[in-house]
Amino acid sequence: MSTIPRRLLPLATTTALPGIGQCEDYEGLLAALSSGSKQILAGRSIGELAAMLPIPHKSDVLQLVAEGRLVHGEKAAADLAHALSLRVQLSTDDLPKLRLVLAELLQNAVEHGNLGFGQARQDSGRSLDDFVNYHANLTEHLAGPLGRIPVRLSCRAQQGHLIVELEDRGLGFRVREVTQRQLQTVSATGRGIGLIHDILAGNLWYDAGGRVVRFSLPLQATATPPTPTTLRAKAKVLAWAGNSTRVPQLTRLGRMAGVQRLEVTTSLRTLQEQAGNQQLILLDAHTANFANLAYTLGDLQRDHPQLPVLLITQQASAALHQLVLSFPQVDLWEGQTDHASLALRLERMVQQRANLQETHRLSELQRTEIERTRIFQQEMMPKASTLSAMAQDYGVQLAASYVGCDTLAGDYWTIAAAGPDHLAFGVMDFTGHGLRAAMNTVQLHALLKTEWHLADPVEIASHLNANLHQLLGPGCYAAYVYGVLNSRTGELRYCAGGAPAMLRKSRGGGLKELPCNGLPLGLTPKLTPTLRQGYLDEGESLLVVSDALTDAPHHNGTRWGPEGLAEAWRTIPPAMKARNALQALLDTFHKTVKRPVPDDLTALILKRP
Repeated sequence: MSTIPRRLLPLATTTALPGIGQCEDYEGLLAALSSGSKQILAGRSIGELAAMLPIPHKSDVLQLVAEGRLVHGEKAAADLAHALSLRVQLSTDDLPKLRLVLAELLQNAVEHGNLGFGQARQDSGRSLDDFVNYHANLTEHLAGPLGRIPVRLSCRAQQGHLIVELEDRGLGFRVREVTQRQLQTVSATGRGIGLIHDILAGNLWYDAGGRVVRFSLPLQATATPPTPTTLRAKAKVLAWAGNSTRVPQLTRLGRMAGVQRLEVTTSLRTLQEQAGNQQLILLDAHTANFANLAYTLGDLQRDHPQLPVLLITQQASAALHQLVLSFPQVDLWEGQTDHASLALRLERMVQQRANLQETHRLSELQRTEIERTRIFQQEMMPKASTLSAMAQDYGVQLAASYVGCDTLAGDYWTIAAAGPDHLAFGVMDFTGHGLRAAMNTVQLHALLKTEWHLADPVEIASHLNANLHQLLGPGCYAAYVYGVLNSRTGELRYCAGGAPAMLRKSRGGGLKELPCNGLPLGLTPKLTPTLRQGYLDEGESLLVVSDALTDAPHHNGTRWGPEGLAEAWRTIPPAMKARNALQALLDTFHKTVKRPVPDDLTALILKRP
């Protein structure tokens, strides 16, 4: 076995390369995999991860350095296997093998290697209690500092095989002793070497004292050249030759690979001007000046980020391999004469271009529809003029803030006249956010428009619950507060469920919680709301919020929680007007909260002057 290269890529270099995807969570990792990034740093410790990313000596299909918590589990293995299947031509039978092997090896790397749970994992099979305790302990450690220890995954297509290498940061193990024992008996726990050795037909090797494991799977071969009725035969392909003597060679290579609409130029200006009309670009890297080639690739990827580019050369230098890794849509064809294999590569690149274009078209269509829905959603909420007029009519101060975490929100708030002296208000927070949650708010808005007994919180909650239970999908519900304030006497009557407690502030600055616990709307077919009562004296104010203010994480890793919200609200002078008080509270929140805020945020203040 060859040794692992120990050269490191400095952080300064890492941040300068556009082809390296950096993400902090699993959703970001999926996005980087989908975009075709060849090097990905996944996790919050970008500096530490970058220092552990070796410079590959070949252009990898994927080089991933990720915190263990992000790649532990069968879902991560399935997503990685799917991403790899889109980058290389695996046989149908080998895709499930790849998924199973990745799941086993990633689990071993995190649990045995990084966490050092080897013996504990073996003991977990003794009883149900041991199994439950082990997984509770594992979950706790993955959520802590040890879960941020990275693992490295390197995947390369080489000589008709997919070579996958996985490295953890553990102490390793006695490879010969353990592997021989595992090959004889396959256990439900442990490294599962015997199981994956059988799946891979023996194509499994360990290195670096067990900290590095490498395996291979065969790539699907093409027995005969594909027929001309293919995407690449119809595609417009522009090739750039380093000099005029290379033009015939590139022309012949393209024809042999089934490209029928091929144009070859020696002018970089022509290449730049016509690139936007092409489905594929071929660049002659055999005689090209490296600096010019790098600038050309940078310009192409900047101006046409979805345009696939294939570099053609006899033998690629390490610098050229590193350059290819910097651009997601750039690939390399090195010193091969297998025209059928080249045809397959070109076909896949043209297909990828078509897929990206279709995805972009659908994304633009969806963006347009989302924008229309967002505008409609904003129109549903009370306008500033309505709030001002209602405050004047009822002799109170009103202030509200409503911000969705995405383009569409799952929060809804309203305020309405419920009688000569009665002012009704409501804050509802549907599960999730995005399009589904937004449509739920539209349905809620329509339901409230049909209600006539706005002054009765129990009737409102009961009717909304019965309708929402039928309209919402499984697992969907809405935390809510619905109250009616008598602006003349200060009496407050309300029903609530699943929402943060309301906070009443006295003229002296003291706070009192008005509980809002109970069942949310839509969870059960029948709801018997509890009518609760409070009081708002002159000079007192009431703060009503959705749970973004209490649950959103801050830069120091903590959350405000109910206590933090109360403390922040307590520091705001009670004599301050409602509008200014709400702005001060939100300013304090946004100074320390981690952006973007991962939930919809709604806040409402009612004050009796």
